[in-house]
Amino acid sequence: MARRNDIIEAFVDHLGSNTDVFPDNVSRRFKYLDDVNDFPYITFVPRQENRDHRGDARKLAVLAIDLRVYVYDGDTSDVADECERLADQVEAAVDTFASTYRQYEVEEARVITLRTDDGLMTPYGIADLQLSILYEVEIT
Repeated sequence: MARRNDIIEAFVDHLGSNTDVFPDNVSRRFKYLDDVNDFPYITFVPRQENRDHRGDARKLAVLAIDLRVYVYDGDTSDVADECERLADQVEAAVDTFASTYRQYEVEEARVITLRTDDGLMTPYGIADLQLSILYEVEIT
C-alpha cells in the first residue's frame, strides 16, 4: 500500500507542475463544484486496484482514477475551449507521468476516457477523465 500512496502523491505533484493549475488547486479528495472557490481546479479519487500476478513472483497493479477538472470564465464565450485546453494539458501530463516516476516502478499511465460538458455548465466548465496507472507492486 505504501507504493500506491507514493504514486498518488507523486501524481498530485506532477499535475500541479505540468498544467496551468496551481499546485494547491490539485486535490486527491473529490470535491464538487460548489466546494471549489479557486479556479482552475483538479480533483480526483483513486478507485479500485486490480492486480495481475505474473511469473517469477512479479505482481502488477492497475490503479483506476476518476479525475475532474473545473474551470470558470466570466467571459462565457470561450469557457468550453478553456475546459478543453486544460483537459488536454491533463492528458499530456498523464502521458509523461510514467517516464517521470520510474523510481516507483510506474510502467504506464494513460487516459481511458475524456469528456467535457461542452458549455452546458456555462460560466463553469467541467471535464471528466478516467485514468489508469500500471505499476509493479512491492514484493515483501
